[in-house]
Amino acid sequence: MAGGRNPSHPRLQRFSGELRRLTEFLAGISFDIPWHVTAFHGDYKMQGANQRDTNTEDLLRAAEIGREAGLRYIYAGNLPGRVGCWKTRSVHSAARP
Repeated sequence: MAGGRNPSHPRLQRFSGELRRLTEFLAGISFDIPWHVTAFHGDYKMQGANQRDTNTEDLLRAAEIGREAGLRYIYAGNLPGRVGCWKTRSVHSAARP
C-alpha cells in the first residue's frame, strides 16, 4: 500500500472504521501523504456471489474519510466522470484537525 493507495472494497460500509484508522495513521505521519482510492471491479475470475463493483458513493466516502483525517492530497480514480473534484483534489489549504 505504498503512497497511501488503497482500492475501495465493495463492502465499504463494513470497512469504514478500518479506513478511518488507516487515514488517521497516515495523517499522524504526515498530512502530505497522498491518499489514492480506487474502485474495485470484479473482472475475470474475481466475481463472487458476495462481490459487487464499488459504486461512486462508496468511492467518494473513502475520499471523504481521508479528508476528515486531515490528509491534504486526496485522489479518487478509475470511475471517470463520476468523482467530481476528487479526481485531482488537493485540500492543501484546508485547516488541519
